[in-house]
Amino acid sequence: MKKLLCGAVALSFLLTAVCACGEAAETVPAADTTAAAAAADDPGTTAEAESTREPLDIPASDFGGIDFRILARLDTVYWVTEDIWTETQNGEPINDAVFKRNSRLSEKLNINIIQQLESDVIGNARKAVKAGDDAYGAFVTTLNDNAALAGEGYIMDLYDVPYIDVSNPWWDTASAKDFSIGGRLFGAMGDINTTDNKATWVVFVNKTMANDFGLENHYDVVDSGKWTLDAMHQNCLKVTGDLNGDQILTPEDRFGAVNQYECVRAFLSSSGGYTVKKDADDVPYLTLNDGSVVALLPNILSFEMDDMAQIKADDYSGRYSDIWTEVNVNGFLYGRALYYISPLTSIQSLREMEDEMGILILPKNDESQAEYHTTLQYNNATCYSVPMTTADVERTGIIIETMAYESDELTEAYYEITLKRKYANDEESADQLDLCFANRVVDLGLMFDWGGMSSAIFDQLPKGKKDFATLYASKEKSILKQMDKTLAQFEIG
Repeated sequence: MKKLLCGAVALSFLLTAVCACGEAAETVPAADTTAAAAAADDPGTTAEAESTREPLDIPASDFGGIDFRILARLDTVYWVTEDIWTETQNGEPINDAVFKRNSRLSEKLNINIIQQLESDVIGNARKAVKAGDDAYGAFVTTLNDNAALAGEGYIMDLYDVPYIDVSNPWWDTASAKDFSIGGRLFGAMGDINTTDNKATWVVFVNKTMANDFGLENHYDVVDSGKWTLDAMHQNCLKVTGDLNGDQILTPEDRFGAVNQYECVRAFLSSSGGYTVKKDADDVPYLTLNDGSVVALLPNILSFEMDDMAQIKADDYSGRYSDIWTEVNVNGFLYGRALYYISPLTSIQSLREMEDEMGILILPKNDESQAEYHTTLQYNNATCYSVPMTTADVERTGIIIETMAYESDELTEAYYEITLKRKYANDEESADQLDLCFANRVVDLGLMFDWGGMSSAIFDQLPKGKKDFATLYASKEKSILKQMDKTLAQFEIG
């Protein structure tokens, strides 16, 4: 993976759901450390790679075989946690990279990595901190949950944790800059985890259908700077059709795009809009009602409100057992949609697609926009944080930084081996992935979701019942109040 382009991007893959599944907790033991020597002897693994890498500036440590427990999400269907622990090697690149990393950690630091998976991660995190419990070395939560825990005072400022240095290339330094607040940072992601990047928004394109309808080569359009919301919209209108002849457009017909209401938020970010910006002191201020932001909405809503151009899975809740699979995934998989606008996680479910598929970055708002951007699905992208009740902060810092450093093979396993070689079946799609991760942004307002702005404003706009000015006016006081509460918690402003 191109580290200078992508920071510490490490992707993974699953289906496109928005919620976690399961009720039970799952605790698993540490990896069998007797395999560590075998892993180190493997040709081409980190034993060889470390000789050419920047050395890790951390003191040699022996922590006496302690268990380092990481609390993370339990989901057996859509967002399976696969980047923390695995029992043994099985020949799958990601699995084996995790196993080898943990074996090296066990050798270097004399620790056991243990994952505890819970369906209610944030609830268990709050409970542990309230009880003064030092059971967890780290929390791995979604960005939305991380923001909530930070605002409630449950997690530490990572700048106060010795040895964790997010300026190092094994961390995603760009995202750290985006969601720091008042010079403080409460979560970090990078080579250490892959689940965060399952949630990066992309546009899957049916290249076979595009060719059948005589559409211009999409990669050329992107390269020319003309890949815009309007260009995508017009292409969608060219392919939408009533396949069964019943004069009603349903998921069984052909559409320009399949997506969901949340795309409005993604398109705001890809258009260069921010609900919140930060001043010279890194303190956020609300820009949601700024004229430059409001000016971006007409193009976004022109597409999202056009039922002849696209279909949204959300509109079929209750009619299908799994709307994300049956409306969105199957619509694209079986050649009934030109585009599928989704987090990259959906790529695994498209593996059996017969038509030729490509990957594109999200479109610009219009051609005057200088750069392309993409963003994250905040309720599924994950990051690492440190509990406020951590007793030995120095030890925790050493373990997490070493774990991040030792995760370079995990990045290689997913990005180069699994994603580019296994799933992205053309060189141009691989180039688009590089473009996506070089231009990914985080909107602090959507991450903290002050005043519930995401669902109360953006998810309501394409329904057309109220305009932006009305929705904003109804939420402004709540947004500002919650922002002030967060800043007060951080003793900022």
